[in-house]
Amino acid sequence: MNKQITILIFLFYNLNFTAQEKLIVDKQNSGFWTVTGNKNYSKYFIDLRQIPNNIKYNLENYLNIILENIDPKVEFKDGCVSDLKGYFKENPKTYSRGWIVSKYQFVYRISIPEIGIKSYLIKIDMDEYGQILKCNWPREWFKVPNRFKDRIEIEKTALKWSEQNSLPTTELYEIDFHYNEKHKTLCWVFNFPINKSKTKYSVIEIDWRNNEIVEEYAKYKSISY
Repeated sequence: MNKQITILIFLFYNLNFTAQEKLIVDKQNSGFWTVTGNKNYSKYFIDLRQIPNNIKYNLENYLNIILENIDPKVEFKDGCVSDLKGYFKENPKTYSRGWIVSKYQFVYRISIPEIGIKSYLIKIDMDEYGQILKCNWPREWFKVPNRFKDRIEIEKTALKWSEQNSLPTTELYEIDFHYNEKHKTLCWVFNFPINKSKTKYSVIEIDWRNNEIVEEYAKYKSISY
């Protein structure tokens, strides 16, 4: 009986350690998603004094809305402004584009260590009037830190799912983190390899606000020789 209790205690602390070590958000690289790709029409900046006051006003107030009641360390990383009039004059076939090119793009780095966010890059796209076109941080639900579900419980949900689906080598699973645009939420992404060569994965995405699986799909990786 004592041996069984010892094993259970060990498993609990091992899972706790794994969740605390693996489920850490540490995004360092940004990369703009709608830049025209032509340096003649795009200008990068690292100083917000280079943008119009009305754009800065809307940007700062939007950040206040989405980070209300959260006290993260926030720093402006970089931005980009595009000459859309000049670009589309030369490239008028806008119907062929798969996305909207924004006038302004901003990247902020935030850190909330107490809930596992070491570094996350918030990207905000704006038009010339200061309207928000795109952002990879939810506008609702994530304003209060205690609404984030415990990362230990998140991992338990993922491992239970892998067991129910009889996935092999579950100890080799990989974890990622991203903003799910479809569900407008932050998700933990678990990649479970289903072959030894690790070229095929079963993937689930778990909503951090309610610990529910919102996406299930397969992913393939090519091997370069």
